[in-house]
Amino acid sequence: MATIQRITLKSGKTSYRVFIRLGNQKPITKTFKNKKSALEYSRRIEGDNELALAMGDPVTNGLLLSTLIDEYIGQFSGKDKNVLYRLAWWYEHYGYMSLADISHTTIRKGLKQLSESGRQGGTLNRYKANLSSVFQLAKETYGLSINPCREITAKPESSGRVRFLSDSERASLLKNCKTSQWDKLYLITLLAITTGARRGELLKLRWCDVEVKSRRATIYNTKNGKNRVLPLTNEVIHELKKFQGIGNTLLFPSVSNPAIAYDFRIPWKKALASARVDDFNFHDLRHTCASYLAQNGATLVQIAEVLGHSNTVVTSRYAHLCINHKQLLVDNILGSVGL
Repeated sequence: MATIQRITLKSGKTSYRVFIRLGNQKPITKTFKNKKSALEYSRRIEGDNELALAMGDPVTNGLLLSTLIDEYIGQFSGKDKNVLYRLAWWYEHYGYMSLADISHTTIRKGLKQLSESGRQGGTLNRYKANLSSVFQLAKETYGLSINPCREITAKPESSGRVRFLSDSERASLLKNCKTSQWDKLYLITLLAITTGARRGELLKLRWCDVEVKSRRATIYNTKNGKNRVLPLTNEVIHELKKFQGIGNTLLFPSVSNPAIAYDFRIPWKKALASARVDDFNFHDLRHTCASYLAQNGATLVQIAEVLGHSNTVVTSRYAHLCINHKQLLVDNILGSVGL
């Protein structure tokens, strides 16, 4: 309920202070030069409970977005550096604003700026999601009432590149990897196809991360900040036994400096050229793994688990392959059903 107090200043002038308390929220106070303005303000605040909650929240009145972003980054333990780059953009363009002044309209304006600078739907969604995490921190830590990012619909995303090896391409590429000048090119290529691990994840593997008897390897601190266990095929184990390193040494160390990973870009390009595999990147081996799984009956949830996706949104790019497999399954088993 609002109360209005008349105040006489030392100068002899009169002002009117509005005092509003809504439930357990911090009282809202504001001073006006005349009673009419004070009355209009009190009626507007009491008539808009959501606004009252936002304005009554102590954190929104003084905390700057830049301060909150700093706090979030201080607690951030993920490995995706793009998160920090995206938050740096919000910091530069809107960090001067207090949380009380940031609405979904403000964020839409920011996303429009990003769009005009060439960012596409998927990237815009990441910018919004990262900022949303910052507002979520304010909700959990300071009791912020509203996360304005939640009021903005996600942008449509393109399905992304899905290039994978055909059976003949796979056979040719692996054959040429086996005869490469780098004796571990076949091993790392086979690992990428059979585990779906990223290039960087494989290059960070150490012998102490590999359990030969149980046929598994563990990747620590992945891109999404979680550990992931990679089941290893018998062929991978056979190849690993040829090298058998120990302890904390890398599986794929540089010849000149064993503390860093080997740069295999040249032997990789030579193998691709010899195998006549065009328009193909090492990362496409990850797509190859997912595509083979999809074509052989794996669900999107299972594929996401193998690849280490936190959800199936990204994995959905392989949905059409799962559907094709289901069509074949239905045709083979139920195709003869009928009168």
